[in-house]
Amino acid sequence: TDATHLIAKTIIDACKAFGTEVTGLHVECKNAIPQGRGLGSSAAAIVAGLVLASELTYARASEDELLQMANAIEGHPDNVAAALYGGATVAWQDEVKSKMVAHALHLPVDPRIKVMAFIPSTPLATKKARTMLPDSIPFADAQRNSTNTAIMMQALTIRPDLLLTATEDFLHQSYRQEAMPASFALMAKLRAAGVAAFISGAGPTVLALHTGDQEESEQLSRAGGAKFEGKSLEIASRGATLL
Repeated sequence: TDATHLIAKTIIDACKAFGTEVTGLHVECKNAIPQGRGLGSSAAAIVAGLVLASELTYARASEDELLQMANAIEGHPDNVAAALYGGATVAWQDEVKSKMVAHALHLPVDPRIKVMAFIPSTPLATKKARTMLPDSIPFADAQRNSTNTAIMMQALTIRPDLLLTATEDFLHQSYRQEAMPASFALMAKLRAAGVAAFISGAGPTVLALHTGDQEESEQLSRAGGAKFEGKSLEIASRGATLL
Protein backbone atom coordinates (compact mmCIF):
# COMPACT_ATOMS: atom_id res chain seq x y z
CA THR A 1 0.00 0.00 0.00
CA ASP A 2 3.02 2.31 -0.23
CA ALA A 3 5.46 3.47 -2.90
CA THR A 4 6.80 -0.07 -3.35
CA HIS A 5 3.51 -1.16 -4.96
CA LEU A 6 4.47 -2.07 -8.52
CA ILE A 7 2.05 0.27 -10.27
CA ALA A 8 2.83 3.18 -7.94
CA LYS A 9 6.57 2.56 -8.17
CA THR A 10 6.39 2.40 -11.97
CA ILE A 11 4.45 5.67 -12.12
CA ILE A 12 6.93 7.43 -9.82
CA ASP A 13 10.02 6.14 -11.63
CA ALA A 14 8.56 6.77 -15.09
CA CYS A 15 7.52 10.30 -14.22
CA LYS A 16 11.12 10.98 -13.19
CA ALA A 17 12.28 9.54 -16.50
CA PHE A 18 9.84 11.89 -18.26
CA GLY A 19 11.31 14.82 -16.29
CA THR A 20 8.59 15.32 -13.67
CA GLU A 21 8.76 14.70 -9.92
CA VAL A 22 5.52 13.23 -8.58
CA THR A 23 4.31 14.15 -5.08
CA GLY A 24 1.04 13.46 -3.30
CA LEU A 25 0.18 10.56 -5.56
CA HIS A 26 -2.93 8.54 -4.66
CA VAL A 27 -3.71 5.52 -6.79
CA GLU A 28 -6.61 3.11 -6.49
CA CYS A 29 -6.14 -0.21 -8.29
CA LYS A 30 -8.56 -2.98 -9.13
CA ASN A 31 -6.55 -6.03 -10.17
CA ALA A 32 -8.49 -8.67 -12.10
CA ILE A 33 -5.39 -10.76 -12.81
CA PRO A 34 -4.48 -13.34 -10.14
CA GLN A 35 -0.86 -13.00 -9.07
CA GLY A 36 1.64 -15.84 -9.28
CA ARG A 37 -0.51 -17.85 -11.70
CA GLY A 38 1.37 -17.37 -14.98
CA LEU A 39 -1.07 -14.77 -16.30
CA GLY A 40 1.27 -11.78 -16.61
CA SER A 41 0.04 -9.71 -13.68
CA SER A 42 3.39 -7.95 -13.20
CA ALA A 43 3.60 -7.00 -16.88
CA ALA A 44 0.07 -5.58 -16.79
CA ALA A 45 0.96 -3.55 -13.69
CA ILE A 46 4.11 -2.19 -15.32
CA VAL A 47 2.30 -1.19 -18.51
CA ALA A 48 -0.51 0.43 -16.50
CA GLY A 49 2.03 2.48 -14.54
CA LEU A 50 3.88 3.60 -17.66
CA VAL A 51 0.72 4.61 -19.53
CA LEU A 52 -0.50 6.60 -16.52
CA ALA A 53 2.88 8.29 -16.08
CA SER A 54 2.92 9.24 -19.74
CA GLU A 55 -0.44 10.94 -19.35
CA LEU A 56 0.26 12.53 -15.96
CA THR A 57 3.38 14.22 -17.30
CA TYR A 58 1.92 14.96 -20.76
CA ALA A 59 4.91 13.10 -22.17
CA ARG A 60 2.62 11.31 -24.64
CA ALA A 61 5.19 8.56 -25.07
CA SER A 62 4.83 6.42 -28.17
CA GLU A 63 3.97 2.72 -27.94
CA ASP A 64 7.54 1.87 -28.88
CA GLU A 65 8.93 4.12 -26.13
CA LEU A 66 6.61 2.48 -23.63
CA LEU A 67 7.65 -0.96 -24.90
CA GLN A 68 11.34 -0.16 -24.37
CA MET A 69 10.70 1.14 -20.86
CA ALA A 70 8.51 -1.83 -19.95
CA ASN A 71 11.07 -4.26 -21.33
CA ALA A 72 13.79 -2.68 -19.21
CA ILE A 73 11.67 -3.14 -16.07
CA GLU A 74 10.27 -6.61 -16.79
CA GLY A 75 13.45 -8.00 -18.32
CA HIS A 76 11.76 -9.43 -21.42
CA PRO A 77 9.10 -8.11 -23.81
CA ASP A 78 6.75 -11.12 -24.01
CA ASN A 79 4.00 -10.13 -21.59
CA VAL A 80 4.44 -6.35 -21.69
CA ALA A 81 4.03 -6.39 -25.49
CA ALA A 82 0.73 -8.26 -25.12
CA ALA A 83 -0.46 -5.77 -22.49
CA LEU A 84 0.50 -2.83 -24.69
CA TYR A 85 -0.83 -4.01 -28.04
CA GLY A 86 -3.54 -6.56 -27.27
CA GLY A 87 -4.48 -9.38 -29.61
CA ALA A 88 -1.66 -11.82 -30.21
CA THR A 89 1.91 -10.59 -30.16
CA VAL A 90 5.29 -11.91 -31.20
CA ALA A 91 8.01 -10.24 -29.15
CA TRP A 92 11.78 -10.45 -29.10
CA GLN A 93 14.82 -8.35 -28.22
CA ASP A 94 18.18 -7.60 -29.82
CA GLU A 95 21.34 -6.21 -28.28
CA VAL A 96 22.21 -2.91 -29.94
CA LYS A 97 25.30 -1.05 -28.70
CA SER A 98 25.25 -2.98 -25.40
CA LYS A 99 21.57 -2.16 -24.87
CA MET A 100 18.64 -4.54 -25.22
CA VAL A 101 16.08 -3.26 -27.71
CA ALA A 102 12.60 -4.80 -27.72
CA HIS A 103 10.47 -5.46 -30.78
CA ALA A 104 6.89 -6.66 -31.15
CA LEU A 105 4.50 -7.65 -33.91
CA HIS A 106 0.75 -7.45 -33.44
CA LEU A 107 -1.48 -10.16 -34.92
CA PRO A 108 -5.28 -9.92 -35.09
CA VAL A 109 -6.84 -13.05 -33.59
CA ASP A 110 -9.53 -15.02 -35.42
CA PRO A 111 -12.81 -13.93 -33.77
CA ARG A 112 -13.95 -17.56 -33.54
CA ILE A 113 -11.28 -18.29 -30.92
CA LYS A 114 -12.30 -18.19 -27.27
CA VAL A 115 -10.21 -18.65 -24.13
CA MET A 116 -10.90 -20.63 -20.98
CA ALA A 117 -8.56 -20.17 -18.03
CA PHE A 118 -8.35 -22.82 -15.34
CA ILE A 119 -6.94 -20.96 -12.35
CA PRO A 120 -5.73 -22.94 -9.30
CA SER A 121 -5.93 -21.50 -5.81
CA THR A 122 -2.22 -22.08 -5.17
CA PRO A 123 0.34 -19.74 -6.80
CA LEU A 124 3.75 -20.64 -8.17
CA ALA A 125 6.63 -18.17 -8.08
CA THR A 126 7.95 -17.48 -11.58
CA LYS A 127 11.51 -17.48 -10.24
CA LYS A 128 11.04 -21.00 -8.92
CA ALA A 129 9.56 -22.18 -12.21
CA ARG A 130 12.52 -20.75 -14.11
CA THR A 131 15.02 -22.68 -12.01
CA MET A 132 13.45 -25.93 -13.20
CA LEU A 133 14.41 -25.36 -16.83
CA PRO A 134 17.46 -27.20 -18.24
CA ASP A 135 20.47 -25.43 -19.73
CA SER A 136 19.92 -27.19 -23.06
CA ILE A 137 17.24 -29.24 -24.84
CA PRO A 138 17.40 -31.91 -27.57
CA PHE A 139 17.74 -30.57 -31.11
CA ALA A 140 14.60 -32.45 -32.19
CA ASP A 141 12.55 -30.67 -29.50
CA ALA A 142 13.83 -27.26 -30.59
CA GLN A 143 13.07 -28.12 -34.22
CA ARG A 144 9.51 -29.20 -33.44
CA ASN A 145 8.80 -26.19 -31.26
CA SER A 146 10.02 -23.89 -34.04
CA THR A 147 7.63 -25.59 -36.44
CA ASN A 148 4.75 -25.30 -34.00
CA THR A 149 5.48 -21.59 -33.55
CA ALA A 150 5.10 -21.09 -37.29
CA ILE A 151 1.87 -23.12 -37.27
CA MET A 152 0.62 -20.98 -34.38
CA MET A 153 0.69 -17.86 -36.57
CA GLN A 154 -1.80 -19.48 -38.92
CA ALA A 155 -3.82 -21.08 -36.13
CA LEU A 156 -4.39 -17.81 -34.27
CA THR A 157 -5.22 -15.70 -37.30
CA ILE A 158 -7.07 -17.85 -39.85
CA ARG A 159 -6.84 -21.58 -39.00
CA PRO A 160 -8.11 -22.30 -35.48
CA ASP A 161 -8.44 -25.96 -36.48
CA LEU A 162 -4.64 -26.11 -36.09
CA LEU A 163 -4.60 -24.90 -32.46
CA LEU A 164 -4.18 -28.36 -30.92
CA THR A 165 -1.04 -29.01 -32.97
CA ALA A 166 0.31 -25.48 -32.54
CA THR A 167 0.04 -25.54 -28.74
CA GLU A 168 2.05 -28.72 -28.25
CA ASP A 169 5.13 -27.63 -26.31
CA PHE A 170 8.58 -29.24 -26.12
CA LEU A 171 10.56 -26.43 -24.46
CA HIS A 172 9.41 -25.93 -20.89
CA GLN A 173 6.19 -27.61 -19.78
CA SER A 174 7.48 -31.13 -19.10
CA TYR A 175 10.41 -29.80 -17.05
CA ARG A 176 8.01 -28.00 -14.69
CA GLN A 177 5.57 -30.86 -14.25
CA GLU A 178 6.79 -31.72 -10.75
CA ALA A 179 5.92 -28.24 -9.47
CA MET A 180 2.31 -28.35 -10.74
CA PRO A 181 1.08 -31.94 -11.07
CA ALA A 182 -2.62 -31.05 -10.95
CA SER A 183 -2.19 -28.54 -13.77
CA PHE A 184 -0.38 -31.07 -15.92
CA ALA A 185 -3.03 -33.72 -15.27
CA LEU A 186 -5.75 -31.28 -16.33
CA MET A 187 -3.82 -30.20 -19.41
CA ALA A 188 -3.27 -33.82 -20.45
CA LYS A 189 -6.95 -34.63 -19.96
CA LEU A 190 -8.05 -31.68 -22.07
CA ARG A 191 -5.56 -32.37 -24.86
CA ALA A 192 -6.61 -36.03 -24.95
CA ALA A 193 -10.15 -34.75 -25.56
CA GLY A 194 -8.93 -32.61 -28.47
CA VAL A 195 -8.85 -29.28 -26.62
CA ALA A 196 -5.87 -26.99 -27.28
CA ALA A 197 -4.74 -26.71 -23.65
CA PHE A 198 -1.36 -25.59 -22.35
CA ILE A 199 0.34 -24.16 -19.28
CA SER A 200 -0.01 -20.38 -19.18
CA GLY A 201 3.38 -18.71 -18.86
CA ALA A 202 5.35 -20.30 -16.03
CA GLY A 203 2.13 -21.78 -14.62
CA PRO A 204 0.25 -23.09 -12.84
CA THR A 205 -2.82 -21.77 -14.72
CA VAL A 206 -3.98 -23.89 -17.65
CA LEU A 207 -5.30 -22.07 -20.71
CA ALA A 208 -7.53 -23.67 -23.31
CA LEU A 209 -8.24 -22.18 -26.75
CA HIS A 210 -11.45 -23.32 -28.39
CA THR A 211 -14.17 -22.34 -30.88
CA GLY A 212 -17.19 -23.73 -29.01
CA ASP A 213 -20.49 -21.98 -28.38
CA GLN A 214 -21.80 -20.78 -25.00
CA GLU A 215 -23.05 -24.21 -23.98
CA GLU A 216 -19.73 -25.84 -24.85
CA SER A 217 -17.88 -23.11 -22.94
CA GLU A 218 -19.95 -23.81 -19.84
CA GLN A 219 -19.24 -27.52 -20.11
CA LEU A 220 -15.55 -26.85 -20.60
CA SER A 221 -15.41 -24.57 -17.55
CA ARG A 222 -16.31 -27.52 -15.33
CA ALA A 223 -13.43 -29.68 -16.58
CA GLY A 224 -11.10 -28.45 -13.86
CA GLY A 225 -13.25 -29.74 -11.04
CA ALA A 226 -12.86 -28.38 -7.52
CA LYS A 227 -9.14 -27.65 -7.86
CA PHE A 228 -9.53 -24.98 -10.55
CA GLU A 229 -11.73 -21.97 -11.24
CA GLY A 230 -12.83 -22.16 -14.85
CA LYS A 231 -13.05 -18.63 -16.19
CA SER A 232 -14.07 -17.66 -19.72
CA LEU A 233 -11.96 -14.77 -21.07
CA GLU A 234 -12.26 -12.52 -24.08
CA ILE A 235 -9.27 -11.79 -26.30
CA ALA A 236 -8.64 -8.06 -26.27
CA SER A 237 -8.36 -6.58 -29.74
CA ARG A 238 -6.32 -3.69 -28.33
CA GLY A 239 -4.02 -3.26 -25.38
CA ALA A 240 -3.64 -0.65 -22.63
CA THR A 241 -6.34 2.00 -23.03
CA LEU A 242 -7.25 5.13 -21.12
CA LEU A 243 -10.99 5.48 -20.60
